[in-house]
Amino acid sequence: MVAGHDGSYFCESVGEALWRTDGTTAGTVAVATPPSPCESLHGAAALPGVTLLDVCWTVNVPPHDEMEVCETYRTNGTAAGTVRFLAPIERSASTPESLT
Repeated sequence: MVAGHDGSYFCESVGEALWRTDGTTAGTVAVATPPSPCESLHGAAALPGVTLLDVCWTVNVPPHDEMEVCETYRTNGTAAGTVRFLAPIERSASTPESLT
């Protein structure tokens, strides 16, 4: 889970959807089903009325055993207001792009 501007966000392991919760049953809603698996979340930034967060997943790609790929989403806490903000980027210690 990561903290956002209006609650906490988490990935559902079965449907691989992105969810938001305010801690209540009624306040727990799916906000996105990313085209790639939602395995973990990183780097949330809570801004007034919006949250930016990285939706990440792991892939096996030679020559790496495992590589984490993340894409940044922008959400206002609703399904209609949740969009991919930045395209996927590889996060591996062996790629300089991961540093920026």
